[in-house]
Amino acid sequence: MYNFEASFIDDMVCINDKHFYKSNEILNYYLNLDSQRFGSILSRLKNMKAQLMLFDDVPIDFITGYDEHVQNAQKLLSSIDNITMNAPPFCRCIPKETLTELKLFDCLNSNFSFWRMDEAEGPYGCEEAPLAGIQDDVPAVGEKCCDNIIRNVFPQHLDFPEVYLNKFYPNLNDRDPELLVDIERTNESVAALIDRYISLVDDMLRVKTAYADFLDNYIHSKNRRLTSEEIAELADSYFAANNSKTNAPHMQLVSSGSMMYTCKVVGSKNSLRLCESFVFETLGAFLYYDFFRGLKRGYAPKRSFAERGFAPKRNLDASEYFLIEGHQGWGFGGGAADLNGRK
Repeated sequence: MYNFEASFIDDMVCINDKHFYKSNEILNYYLNLDSQRFGSILSRLKNMKAQLMLFDDVPIDFITGYDEHVQNAQKLLSSIDNITMNAPPFCRCIPKETLTELKLFDCLNSNFSFWRMDEAEGPYGCEEAPLAGIQDDVPAVGEKCCDNIIRNVFPQHLDFPEVYLNKFYPNLNDRDPELLVDIERTNESVAALIDRYISLVDDMLRVKTAYADFLDNYIHSKNRRLTSEEIAELADSYFAANNSKTNAPHMQLVSSGSMMYTCKVVGSKNSLRLCESFVFETLGAFLYYDFFRGLKRGYAPKRSFAERGFAPKRNLDASEYFLIEGHQGWGFGGGAADLNGRK
């Protein structure tokens, strides 16, 4: 969803050169995150992607209902942004302004060739051409030009600073080839945006399914610290049993994106060190790399009461994960990883 940089120094992870976490501490956060709505959110994202695609020949009910789809979709994307705003690593490396942008509106404002200016009847939804009246009598910043147009109140990085639509009524009757190209470009931009959100929700769901299953039923099945060879054997068994192409992406313990490797020098003048640093394309790519790296160093989240035996298996989802650190025994976690107030 958002690219970010992470450097790895021994058993620590440094986000954007300033914010330090223990290995697998960020994974531990997502294991304890309430994910009851994630399945529903993922399904809605996939449905809305189809609802937002524009075509040159569509029924009237599509045109009249399109804005409602857009408004509902933007609300859903904003609700996901609200989750990431308080979640590592995004809360430490992505500006709040970026997380609160109306990204779907931005995509749809990238071209005005097929939007009506309001909901009224007429070729453009009003008697004037789309930009008539805006250039002659430009309202002040933040004022409305029409019911659905606001001038200069949203991101200045966009190529259309004079107007910004916040309601969307398609006018798709024109078969002009240039219009079809504009529609295709807008569809590609919207699809890419929704796909990034789908990938992010997939990554968070994968933590609660694949990672949790691997930790609970494989890594902690022996209730002791494992050797590297034992971890490799358990991983091989898990991959053979679960990483089937027939499973949904969030049910597979896989990386969801790419990363770019660099070397970085860290430390003070008299104690410089060379460390591995990566720019990760997705949350899933980071969690995957940090997870297996942390396991080899003895850092593994564990359910707080899983080994005590008094909780029935069907209720284990309600238990909290604790991060077991490398110097601790693996019988029971020494305390929950605390990401609140982390500097």
